[in-house]
Order: sequence, then structure tokens, then C-alpha cells
Amino acid sequence: MVVFALLFFIGKGATAQQSPQDDQNIKKAEVAKLVNSGRYTFAATRIVLPKGTGDTLSRGYVLDISRDTMIAHLPHLAEQGVMITGADSSKSNYTFTRFSYRVAAAKNGGWLVTIVPRQVEVTALGVVKKVELSINTLGYATLTLTASKHSPVSYYGYIKPHIADFTPANAMH
Repeated sequence: MVVFALLFFIGKGATAQQSPQDDQNIKKAEVAKLVNSGRYTFAATRIVLPKGTGDTLSRGYVLDISRDTMIAHLPHLAEQGVMITGADSSKSNYTFTRFSYRVAAAKNGGWLVTIVPRQVEVTALGVVKKVELSINTLGYATLTLTASKHSPVSYYGYIKPHIADFTPANAMH
């Protein structure tokens, strides 16, 4: 009888826990919901500069995205003497409201988000041509910034729920 009770207890506990596959499916659903909503934050954990040198980043390096506003806090670029003009900026935060935003399915089941700023110039980099965010199904992502006078700069990180408080685009004009 004790053996039966022990087996019953162990069996009950096993069904109450989620499997790693269930956890992964839940994460995939959360990531899909974030990408489809168009409102999320890319949290950078590593930067790779054009010469191939990289550096691990502390917390707080983010790109907050919505379909009509993008807020960049990428201070490593600012520390290298890069100044962004044509965008509202305070210290190393830059707010962009004039850009095209496109999401396409990637071959790996993830997404490729392409953001093309309009009339925003970066003095040290030239004109920002494109910001690409490649997101896999679990939310890990690579952000690549391409400009006219500079080789692409890449950030590695992940997406998470949106944290920025956006001012509506029409209120900024």
C-alpha cells in the first residue's frame, strides 16, 4: 500500500510540472506575440565593431521599438564620438519617428525586422541606411546598424516586452 501511495504521489507531481518542450513552446508563443504586436525592446548584451572586436555590454543598452517610434540607447556609439543629428536626443538616447518598418518571415522560422530611417543623419557614420533586427523563435536577436560612411555595427541580445513610454508621433511635431 505504501508503494502504491508513493507511486501515485510521484505520478501526480510529474504531471503538474511543465516539460522543457512546453516551456520552449510558451516562449515561442510569447516572442511571436511581441513581434506581431510591433512593440518590444531589444536588449543588447554584446557589441561587435566593424574590425571584428567585440565587447560584453552591461544592462541598459536597448532599442525600444513600436511601429511609429524607435528609441535607441546605444551609448557605445556615442562614446566613440558618433553624434546623431536630425533626431531628438538627450545624452545617449535618440528618438526616431520618421522611418519605414517592415517585418518578414526568416528561413529559420523567426523574423527579419527592417527599419529604414528617413532624413536622419549621423555625422560620424554618414546617413543611417538601415537597422536590421534578426529575431529567432526564442527571442534571441542580432541588431545590425548600417550607415553610409561606416561598416555595419552589430549587437547581440534578445527581445523582451516593451519598456519605453512613447510619446505619440503626432504630439512631437
